[in-house]
Amino acid sequence: MNKFNLKNLSVLYVENDNKVRLDLENKLKDKLKSIYCAVDGIEGLKQFKLNKPDIIITDITMPRMDGINMSMHVRKIDATLPIIVLSNEYSMSYLTVILKLGMTQYFRKPVEYKRLIEILEVMSKDIIYEK
Repeated sequence: MNKFNLKNLSVLYVENDNKVRLDLENKLKDKLKSIYCAVDGIEGLKQFKLNKPDIIITDITMPRMDGINMSMHVRKIDATLPIIVLSNEYSMSYLTVILKLGMTQYFRKPVEYKRLIEILEVMSKDIIYEK
């Protein structure tokens, strides 16, 4: 896989934990065309509408609006946008909703960075092909 494909991607990363968000943002920012960050689903939805990212990476449990509700709103606008879910939570109810919303990947926290990059590289091939 050509790793330069990531330079063509824009990602929206929604995470309420400042330390976790800044850590992953710093790891990704030099690999991507752009990364937009939000602290909860309300801000994430605004960023999504404003920036139209290629991929969303979101936590599930957040204040004001969680990642599931934000993703439901996103799906009304774009039914095929890849959404990657990161969470400490692991329950069948979450997994069922994630599947129904057509979310692309689910990662347990702490995120295995190397695996996330591999998934983004695979997704980049499809996204670039579609563009």
